[in-house]
Amino acid sequence: MAEIVYIYPISIASKMISSFTLLAKYHLKYLRQVSKVYELDRDKVSWLYWATKKNVLIHPICDTFIGGDERRTVINKIRLEQVFKYKNRIGGFDIADSSEISKVAVKVLNRFDLVMVPSSYAEYVFRNSGVTTPIGVVPHGINPALYEPDTHPDELLPSIKPLWDVKQKTDSLFVLFFAIQNLYRKSAEIVANVMHELQFRTGRHSSKQGKRTVLLVKAGFNPSPDLRIFEKLKRIVVTGFMSDAELKQLYDISNVVVVPSKGGGFELNALEAIARGVPTLVTGEPAWRDYPTTPFHDYLQFTVPLTVSEMVRVYDNHPVHTGKGWAVSEREFYRTLVNVLDNPDDYKKQFAEHRKKVLEIYHWDRIGERLISLLREYDFI
Repeated sequence: MAEIVYIYPISIASKMISSFTLLAKYHLKYLRQVSKVYELDRDKVSWLYWATKKNVLIHPICDTFIGGDERRTVINKIRLEQVFKYKNRIGGFDIADSSEISKVAVKVLNRFDLVMVPSSYAEYVFRNSGVTTPIGVVPHGINPALYEPDTHPDELLPSIKPLWDVKQKTDSLFVLFFAIQNLYRKSAEIVANVMHELQFRTGRHSSKQGKRTVLLVKAGFNPSPDLRIFEKLKRIVVTGFMSDAELKQLYDISNVVVVPSKGGGFELNALEAIARGVPTLVTGEPAWRDYPTTPFHDYLQFTVPLTVSEMVRVYDNHPVHTGKGWAVSEREFYRTLVNVLDNPDDYKKQFAEHRKKVLEIYHWDRIGERLISLLREYDFI
């Protein structure tokens, strides 16, 4: 049986700042069906030693080997050379948060035997930036908990029930927004402006339901001070790690999910919301506008797309993601959100159909088959 060393963020501190750990667990499940797998925390890479060379997968590649302050830059270089000293075949996973990646990132990726990305948009960005290494598209799959039936109010968990009680008592409509990290990339300032308009606008173009809306913000372990951008809104901020069951119920109590990100290789929380049948508004450009050349579908067709007004830089001085992203039109975002809130039955019916399709297309078994197929094609297993 083939042997693979899978390097990813295992430590608790790493889990707090990324979803890479959670996604890796699914990859590991399918890899173990066809190979003997050794897990290694990326923070321990500098110390590794093997008697024989092994096939290696890194998740994520660039974040593991590029960037940071002077000290981390030195550590990352040691990590990189240490892995290459003991590797046989080396591959890994990465994303594209903007329309371009840096020359440093391209140089690192071109040393690999295989790079796997979550969308054909990300593949396009890598190729257009100069990556010549073979690239395979392996989307994120849907959490198995999201296949379960709708949540009955009597089944609500202690962490979710208070939110439901507030919603019922105030006759509110919940607009869910994930603000775990990179708030500018997630377009938090645009969400804040649109929600302010929705909640406080009066006159001919105001929403029938706008006054009932509450922005439900899902933040991380250490909420960013930038969340103050929402302080003038009717909002509830939920912090910390959520179990699969809690996450499922968070989607179930929401009326709409908004994901107007400026950039991203694949926005998993949008797919998860669709998997629960919740109307989901997303930026009408990559990463949702996937291409039909992949074994998967154009993600955008399962969403409510938002019109883009301009391209903007996603990050300042990022060591990897150096390109631009897409900012949605606040005016069109407002109009679209009003339409969804004012016509809930129509969108509920539409997303019930979308749910059936994405649960099939993005089932982890299908993603796992794609992963194993690529690794066989490039002689990892």
